[in-house]
Amino acid sequence: MHVCNTALRDSTPLVTHTPPPPKVLADLRVMGRKARLFGAIADDPMQILLARLPKALGRRLVFFEATSHEMSFDEAWLLNLFDAVHKLDHDRYCFAMRSRMSRAQASELHFLVCKAARALDV
Repeated sequence: MHVCNTALRDSTPLVTHTPPPPKVLADLRVMGRKARLFGAIADDPMQILLARLPKALGRRLVFFEATSHEMSFDEAWLLNLFDAVHKLDHDRYCFAMRSRMSRAQASELHFLVCKAARALDV
């Protein structure tokens, strides 16, 4: 993502570059696109989760290209969710899940989220 600022005394824009997305984000994007195109792979908890989440959320997940410097809301939400699992942050995990789905849906997906988080190196 490029951020352009204009100096007060100079009309030349200052461009700063953000670092490329972390490998985990790129991997998540690739897995998300595969899940959308091919459905869930039976033995992959991440693929199963990514295939089931759209029903729980009521819409498709948005994944950007693997090399994109921007992050979609869904990508940020998933990374936050997996990070909460890794750090055993119960409050953040519950807030992330319950802010986007019902208690029943969150309960149904809990074990799958935990298994997917373990498979992802966050």
